Amino acid sequence: MANNAILVLGMHRSGTSATCGVLQRMGIDFGPKLMPAKEGVNEKGYYEHIEITELNDAVFDAIGYYWFDVRPLPRAWDSAPEVSKVRDAIINVLERDFSSAPLWGLKDPRLCRLLPLWRKIFPVVGTPVHFVHVLRNPVEVVGSLQTRDGLNETGAYIAWLHHVLEAEYHTRNFPRSWLFYDKLLQDWRSEIIRIGKDLGISWPHSLSQAEKDVEAFLDVRLRHRRDEQVPEDDFGSLAYELYRRVKQGETWAFDAIRLRFDKKLDELKGAFQYMNSMQASLEKLTHHNLFLTEEDKRKFAKLERLKHEQKELQQRIHELLQERDRGIKRGLLKIHALIRKILG
Repeated sequence: MANNAILVLGMHRSGTSATCGVLQRMGIDFGPKLMPAKEGVNEKGYYEHIEITELNDAVFDAIGYYWFDVRPLPRAWDSAPEVSKVRDAIINVLERDFSSAPLWGLKDPRLCRLLPLWRKIFPVVGTPVHFVHVLRNPVEVVGSLQTRDGLNETGAYIAWLHHVLEAEYHTRNFPRSWLFYDKLLQDWRSEIIRIGKDLGISWPHSLSQAEKDVEAFLDVRLRHRRDEQVPEDDFGSLAYELYRRVKQGETWAFDAIRLRFDKKLDELKGAFQYMNSMQASLEKLTHHNLFLTEEDKRKFAKLERLKHEQKELQQRIHELLQERDRGIKRGLLKIHALIRKILG
């Protein structure tokens, strides 16, 4: 495939769909089978290739994870035999749908965590790849995820950090550009010019050719939430600090924040190990249920109980983290009050 590809990376609800809508009007081919728009959620389209999204979900299924999982991915997950089968299917889709496209793109937030696999795919299809990282205030992202998916606040911030930090790490030494969602809405022309320079890409369509369609598509009302409040959540404050520092040009902050994030995740290691053991039990039961008889009905009931227990465990972890943070805050307030009392 003698062409170029652009992968648009970003956490769910970060403005990646709006970004791709602009890029499509600049001449980027996102494929023939895109996920349809959804009223009240993403009215102007997702710009996600349906089959690619399904295959990315299949990768998560193969390793026993979810797209919103708070756990670090297992070691060497991208070399697992089940994942290799999905990789071959992905290659077939790319060669079928993009072999004749001079400049094409993909967008799926799942890519952020699955880049070790995708970095193996592009040399096979022979396509140079470029990356656009889309960042949005994590407070707005988490609020949107809570509204859309009912995610717990702490878990959503952990997922945001996983997506952003892993995407940054695995795109080092590749042509890449950073785009902030609010800046796209404020001045899309300047941002598109800058992205093209960052990536060394000449857009198939000029700004004057795309202007009318982009103006009709890009609407400030696409930004349903605006929030600059610093989160009280422990992981939330870490996410907000990373967003603020990168927006100020401090790209070296990624390594520092990553170390602090890993340290905080170590505090949850026991809970993650228990969740992994539950996942192994689920997989064992699923295998047995392939040969289900009437006597095996109890296994289905146990499987459902384990699934429910796993979800409750993740929820409880998030609640305990929030309780801990509130307790720390109350303690600090008491200390400050005591100091003021002593100092008179």
